[in-house]
Amino acid sequence: MKIGQTSAVYFLSNIGTSVLGFLAMLYLTHNLAEDLLASYFLVVAILIWLNVLFGRTIQRAVSKRLSETGDDGYVGAGLLMQAVVGVVIVFALLAFRGWMNGYFRAPATVPLVGLVAVTFAFSFVQEVLKGQHDVHIAALLQPLDRGVRSILQITVAVLGLGLSALLVGYGVASFVGVAVGVTYLSVGVYQPTREHVASLLEFIRYSWLGMLGSRAFASMDTVILGLLIATSSFITYYEIAWNIASVLGIFGVALSETLFPEISKLGAEGENDRIRTLLEDAVAYAGLFLLPGIVGTALIGSRVLRLYGASYAKASTVLLVLVFARVVYAYESQFLSALDALDRPDLAFRVNGVFVAANLGGNLVLVYRYGWVGAAVATAGSTALALVISYYYLDSVLGIGIPYGELGQQVTAAIAMGTVVYAIETVIDRGSVGTVALVVIGAAVYFAVLVGISKHFRTTVARNLPV
Repeated sequence: MKIGQTSAVYFLSNIGTSVLGFLAMLYLTHNLAEDLLASYFLVVAILIWLNVLFGRTIQRAVSKRLSETGDDGYVGAGLLMQAVVGVVIVFALLAFRGWMNGYFRAPATVPLVGLVAVTFAFSFVQEVLKGQHDVHIAALLQPLDRGVRSILQITVAVLGLGLSALLVGYGVASFVGVAVGVTYLSVGVYQPTREHVASLLEFIRYSWLGMLGSRAFASMDTVILGLLIATSSFITYYEIAWNIASVLGIFGVALSETLFPEISKLGAEGENDRIRTLLEDAVAYAGLFLLPGIVGTALIGSRVLRLYGASYAKASTVLLVLVFARVVYAYESQFLSALDALDRPDLAFRVNGVFVAANLGGNLVLVYRYGWVGAAVATAGSTALALVISYYYLDSVLGIGIPYGELGQQVTAAIAMGTVVYAIETVIDRGSVGTVALVVIGAAVYFAVLVGISKHFRTTVARNLPV
């Protein structure tokens, strides 16, 4: 499957995931208390942090080594390491159960223990699929997981059940993803050698901070808000804004996830020219949806937030800052993923070290001083710093060009879209139907203009059509 097609499958599957999540969250925000949702968001944030720190670090190493060598022994080594780490996490959570329940503002630590097991297994299966170059299959597990989760959680809301039932729905969905994913694995689980374990540890030595960095971007702010913000409803509003911003960043994530195993393989073969070409294409299209997204957010962001409820419009400023952060991260993630794929985790480690320190410090200071807007600003600022440093390192290793022409054409199309939306926004009904209509009209104008002015875009679309 072509890179563009694989990215498209990954993107479309994640769009499907996001649509399901959007519909489910719309229902939940209208039918569950904001305090309950705040507790849910905090549990999920900690769960994903645990997976990133102690799961994804191992899983990404397995994906990297498997994509390079095809050696099944790395799968066995990864499973062994994952099991040991998982047991330690479970005992630690139970030991600090009282403090954790206080942080969650609900007795949620015991359900979290079960979630750790199933979510670690789910992400492990996904990374092995990516390592065997089946990125499109790994991507398709996401809408399955989200679809099952959405159905179960809507059922929970209909039945009037509480936080524990919401978390059980989350866990059951991950279990279904594991059950389906393992049927597509073509690798076996063989007894690992010391060399397999040592090779994984060598990669993990630097890449763990990269995993920390990726999660710091996505939820360091949420964790700090949980510590410093007393009003639970603000955490809920913030997370909804973050979810909307994340939808716009899906295509950039799809590109970096798709390119990682390919660049890893080409790097092992010394094909630097082909790597440069792939990276320049990735940079050209990482902001394909985000650049018009930031224009649209500035114009109708508050209208979109009102779909969740009138009170959610309070997050309109936060939403705009977070979409900007997503724009920056879309490009930074391409550079950072390439450094990892080129087996330069030492350089990625330095980038992530600066980013995590700036993100953590910025969140602590700015959330304390300015509240939830400070959290968004800290995220955007630390990401911009990481973008500059990651580009410097990648350019020194590989030497890459920036496709300014293509980026300029996307900005031009986004401005044209914004002009049309601004002109008609006041005459379009302010209800849900009118808001959705504005989004659709804006997207249609953007892509119509881009197709008209960009030969490169037309060629790329034609090249990746499934014919």
